[in-house]
Amino acid sequence: MARLGATVTGVDLSDEAVSSARDLAEKSGTRATFEHGDVYEWLEEASREGRRFDVAFASYGVICWLPDLRRWARGITNILNPGGRFVLIDFHPAADIFDRDWNHVNDYHCGGEPLLLEEGVGDYVAASGGGLTPAGFVEGARDFENPEGCYLFRWGLGEVVTALAEAELRITTLEEYPYANGERKFAGMRELPSRRMAPPEHIPTIPLMYGIRAKKG
Repeated sequence: MARLGATVTGVDLSDEAVSSARDLAEKSGTRATFEHGDVYEWLEEASREGRRFDVAFASYGVICWLPDLRRWARGITNILNPGGRFVLIDFHPAADIFDRDWNHVNDYHCGGEPLLLEEGVGDYVAASGGGLTPAGFVEGARDFENPEGCYLFRWGLGEVVTALAEAELRITTLEEYPYANGERKFAGMRELPSRRMAPPEHIPTIPLMYGIRAKKG
């Protein structure tokens, strides 16, 4: 986006991620600003300071970390210019009703119910076998184990759309995609062009990702 002429600001909770982003931007000659902060606090502070943006963008694994959808959606509205747009691409909650072998083992997400992952977040980038690293893949530590547990928050697609609508964002597009973005989350996934991962041919098609575009005003 920066190379297309946008003035870009990135925000992340992890100081390590921000540091890496700044280093990558410098090495690649990309003009972008990266700021460290909790998303709720950052949105509220930016709004108080009168900072406004034409586009807000969030992608891949955002919703599952949000304990309060309405506060998040309202924060987005408050930092957009009139006519500004919000764009979201994320994994579809319907995919989480299955285990790795495509067995239906979980309820559909709803209500933001917290889920404790005692094993923490695994090394899904390495497990993708290069699917999530289009610039190249260098193998790091094998058999990675995360000693830090974490909570995910389970929201349904309707709850995401409703939170955005209640925050006075007009939904202009809602699309569902029968493939994932390179992550091999399930057994036997087929690789399609552009690193898209689809279920094996004997598994009926289900939505694995979705995209939303919304407009302020």
